[in-house]
Amino acid sequence: MGSSLREIDVAENQGKRRLDRVLNPAFLEGLADLDIAELRVRRNDARSEEEELSFKRRMLQGRLEVLAASANQAASDSADLVKDIVAALTSGTSAGGTTGGNARAVSLDPPVVGEEEARGRRYLERLLRDVDWSTLSQEGSDRMEEITGVLREQEELISASRTQVHRVIDALTAELGRRYREGGVRPPIG
Repeated sequence: MGSSLREIDVAENQGKRRLDRVLNPAFLEGLADLDIAELRVRRNDARSEEEELSFKRRMLQGRLEVLAASANQAASDSADLVKDIVAALTSGTSAGGTTGGNARAVSLDPPVVGEEEARGRRYLERLLRDVDWSTLSQEGSDRMEEITGVLREQEELISASRTQVHRVIDALTAELGRRYREGGVRPPIG
């Protein structure tokens, strides 16, 4: 089903994506020497990247849930496929609009999309459009396993990047917290 997300993004953008900037070791160098405005800009960039990665990850996880429900439906020959899919897709969502099982609250709203994010989403759309979701339960098990494998691989890549971005956010937040505690900076109002 084509190249991996990382291969395509790097080839298309030569490492100039926000993700590449945020994960570059230089992004965290000299934090103590940065002015507060630059520190906040970097943290906001990292948070924006985390939101985008979370959105892409949820898209893939939703498709994986649909695949699992379709496989179960094909195995059980159940007539309740729609009900099973709805149950699978809503099982990890709390009434507050965040997904369960994660220490960080994640909004279910899609993040604001710039050109950079749109390229990543177009890649996912190309990956997902190869699947005829309306006849999924009729696909052979080999095809279902192939689709599941590709989607899992992409979800794992995105999850690994997201974990790295969390570390960056934590380092930036820790530096901001240190400055607040030492009294040199006042938290923003609003």
